[in-house]
Amino acid sequence: MSAKVTDTGGGTKELLARIRALGGGRKVRVGVLSDKPLRGGKSLMEIAIIHEFGGGTVPARSFIRATMDERSSEILALHADLARSVIAGTITADAALARLGETVVAMVKARISGGISPALAASTLRKKGGKNTPLIATGQLLNSLSWDEGE
Repeated sequence: MSAKVTDTGGGTKELLARIRALGGGRKVRVGVLSDKPLRGGKSLMEIAIIHEFGGGTVPARSFIRATMDERSSEILALHADLARSVIAGTITADAALARLGETVVAMVKARISGGISPALAASTLRKKGGKNTPLIATGQLLNSLSWDEGE
């Protein structure tokens, strides 16, 4: 048995173009993506790295890696749903990448806002005026989280 398929509406070319838009190594990066200098000599990126991995007297309080580990199944499911939507033509690849980036940034921010252990030292609590949420002093770190289409 044999069959012949003829595309008279040009849908195949459009479908292939949407699939190709998903490829080509396009990625979404999430994190502190600018290296804004702060008072005191360190940059915002350095502060983020110290908190993510720990350094000196500062314990590790992973906000990026832990979010990715804890919510990986949700992120992968969203990625798959968005890919299906791009292939179906209901969303563009650019819009899908934006939605993925915005969603993961929101997840990371929620993790920080919810408080990350270990608890703050008494000396840190005094410096922060009694505010007890780790990683939130001025809001700069939280507000610096962003996404972009990575290389």
